[in-house]
Amino acid sequence: MSTPESAQAPRADVDRIEAEIVKHRTELGRTVDELGERLDIKKRSKRRWDQAKRSIENTAAVAKDNIQLALLRARNSPQRQWVPILIPVLGIVAGIVLIVVVRTKKP
Repeated sequence: MSTPESAQAPRADVDRIEAEIVKHRTELGRTVDELGERLDIKKRSKRRWDQAKRSIENTAAVAKDNIQLALLRARNSPQRQWVPILIPVLGIVAGIVLIVVVRTKKP
């Protein structure tokens, strides 16, 4: 007859195998989800659009702050020579916006 130890040994093997199956199913599920994410062109395009939009918004906010700072300095300047300050700032802002727009339009 079989001993209780020998009866428990196959059961332990079965439990171990079932645990491995559950682990592999979980890993396979994650892999399938990752592949689905990579193949979802619409979602990837939207994510890239949102990133570009945030980048443009951040660039615009920085440019606005720079212009306000330049204007504040020009107003506080006794000579009020704000045109020499404002023209390069506006040129930089226009260049940054142009670069961002051109990069976002490329496929």
